[in-house]
Amino acid sequence: MTVDLFGHCIAASEILGTDEELRARLASALEKLHVPQVASDGRLQEWWEDFDEPEPGHRHLSHLFCLYPGDEVTPRSAPALVVAARRSLEHRLANGGGREGWSRAWVVALWARLLEGHLAWKHLRELLRDSACNNFFGLQPPGWFQIDGIFGATAAIAEMLLQSHAGSLDLLPALPTAWPEGQVSGLRARGGLAVGITWKERHVTEVRLDVPSARVVKLRCHNVLRLAADQPEDARFSPTDEAGLAALDAPVPGTYRLRADV
Repeated sequence: MTVDLFGHCIAASEILGTDEELRARLASALEKLHVPQVASDGRLQEWWEDFDEPEPGHRHLSHLFCLYPGDEVTPRSAPALVVAARRSLEHRLANGGGREGWSRAWVVALWARLLEGHLAWKHLRELLRDSACNNFFGLQPPGWFQIDGIFGATAAIAEMLLQSHAGSLDLLPALPTAWPEGQVSGLRARGGLAVGITWKERHVTEVRLDVPSARVVKLRCHNVLRLAADQPEDARFSPTDEAGLAALDAPVPGTYRLRADV
């Protein structure tokens, strides 16, 4: 997580054009930090050495921070590490990990980052069944109130519907088959954007973007989208390419609507 923190501080310094001395110190320190690597058994290595694991089902998943909530490891930027992270997650779960509310919420979010909507949904249901009261307050064995699990579950649900950690807004990246149609509004994305999505038959039908300042917004979606008819005249939209990536050139702040080309 230190790698993630330093990387984002450096990026913020570059964007804001400030703190050059601190930026240089962080960049120097970043080169000396341990980076994620694959252990001898194919899992993501948890420590700086490939130690034996005395508690394979431990509730903590700290070495998977780079997958979530960090953004150091993504399916497109580091596919080999993603495979190793998946093996680590599967191993922990197979040995009894992820049972506490907060830990299970982390598991849901990790499956969402791995683009596995059905597995995210499976563990979300288990969290609600085993670690929540009827009023959705979280529970920690042996029955104590714990808010982490429900706060984490809320974040994980948002991650199933929208991801913005890899340079684009990924729409419905981990949508389970149990949610074939629906609508969500008010999701927050990096850069201060607010996002609303409507979908039917598991395909996006409309996207609503509240854009706080002029910019180009990249979106990833398997649908062919187009600008709605009543958008600003200078707005431009590049259609979805073979990789599912599209770009909205928003010239002024405001709400932009995209619709499926059906």
